[in-house]
Amino acid sequence: MSNLRKFIAAAVGAVLLGLSTFLGIGDGTSLFGIPADSLVNTIVAILTAVGVYAVPNEET
Repeated sequence: MSNLRKFIAAAVGAVLLGLSTFLGIGDGTSLFGIPADSLVNTIVAILTAVGVYAVPNEET
């Protein structure tokens, strides 16, 4: 299971991106001229990258 940690972190991010699209978070709204759905997707993508980076590699 420890060899799948980075994959699990990336999969969680992908699921969150899918859910935000499926649930229509921020449809039609904007924040400072930026569509809210794009802002949410960008934040989730950045947090996913940080999560994958933070998960330690398996030591062999």
